[in-house]
Amino acid sequence: MKSRCETILRKVPNLFRRLEWAAHGPLTLRREVFGAGLGMTLFYISDIHLSGSWTNRISRQILDAVSVEHPHLVLLGGDLIDRRAALPLLRSFLRSLRGLTDQVLAIPGNHDRFVDEMFIREAVIDHEGHWLPDSAYQKPGLTIEDIKTRAIHPEDTG
Repeated sequence: MKSRCETILRKVPNLFRRLEWAAHGPLTLRREVFGAGLGMTLFYISDIHLSGSWTNRISRQILDAVSVEHPHLVLLGGDLIDRRAALPLLRSFLRSLRGLTDQVLAIPGNHDRFVDEMFIREAVIDHEGHWLPDSAYQKPGLTIEDIKTRAIHPEDTG
């Protein structure tokens, strides 16, 4: 008897080509404009799962994109590493990223619990990043809070 996953894959043989990760192909960027009227750009990056030399391509593509686009904020949406041994890769990535943008913000992902998110928090803070579970990031007209409380929203100016 085939599993549900095997059945889906048989019916949709090109599934993984359509869901290709940046580690195996080019990074895909999607530009979204939100109407806060702040003149700011934000990059949202998640699920990069740094874990070994095979993920260097992901890091390089992200850093290249940030270098070209010059976003004001980079929000790391969790699942940054898969194992504690990858912390040096994360620290190197954060060091490079911090030199390319005004501010790096981060929240933990579900896989970060396996590593112990306190190690990830420490790496973010050590590289002048802002750990959103500790406190909201605020700029005039904008507050970004931990996803457990609220998402990104423009301040009520009325």
